[in-house]
Amino acid sequence: MPSQDGQPISLEEEYKKKTGISPEDIKKLRSWMQTQPHLPEKYITDLDLILAFHSCDCSSGLTKQVLDTHYTLRTLFPCFKDRKVDQVIETIETVALFMITDIYQYEEGTWPGFLFVVDFEGISLGHLSKIDLQSLQHVLYFLQEAMLVKLKGMHFINAPSFIDKLLLMMRPFLKKELMDMLHIHTTGSTKLQNYIDIEALPKEAGGSYKSIQECKDDVIAKLKKHADFFETEKYKRVTESLRPGRPKTITDIFGGVEGSFKKLEID
Repeated sequence: MPSQDGQPISLEEEYKKKTGISPEDIKKLRSWMQTQPHLPEKYITDLDLILAFHSCDCSSGLTKQVLDTHYTLRTLFPCFKDRKVDQVIETIETVALFMITDIYQYEEGTWPGFLFVVDFEGISLGHLSKIDLQSLQHVLYFLQEAMLVKLKGMHFINAPSFIDKLLLMMRPFLKKELMDMLHIHTTGSTKLQNYIDIEALPKEAGGSYKSIQECKDDVIAKLKKHADFFETEKYKRVTESLRPGRPKTITDIFGGVEGSFKKLEID
């Protein structure tokens, strides 16, 4: 289970894990970063580099690409701007997923894989009409291209009858790999237990862990406890004016499609 003391994992602890990552690997990545003037090298920790290297299966070339994309998107995407804990807690926005994952990795370091579970309890068709497609595109793009985790699956629980409409909205932004990882569980289904130990599931999902509200309270408490973490994290952004060659923009990433979306009209 996640650490309870709120302290970051030490490099000594991390290197003891059987990940195949050595200090020499990280030293080489650090040396490369120092040749990239646009990257915030002085703010990026060795743990950040370990997380990136691990998520890329220890491929140096892929790690360099993902690191650049990771910090570029954190700079360009609005959901990573002004990540003030109090504001996120007030709305429990999707960005909280990225924030709590940041904290988890800060405390626990690398992990064999992540499963994301989204609960649709209480979601109505009207909620879908309020989804901003631009934000949805950003979230899914970051999740697939730049998040420093080994994603093993995504589960929608208590899925409503209109879940197909949401999937229709998501499909243009999903790679086949993520589509294959997506599992839909309708209300009353117990199939989630085939993927997650019952001890780790909330009571409402048929598990023996805490209730969903208790889990939510834990997340809020953890975010509050780590408010200072995000005050430091905000400096991990690229300086496009220093990028070798031409600065990157949203248009470079999405080819001009981004920015043309409006909220979807639901029939």
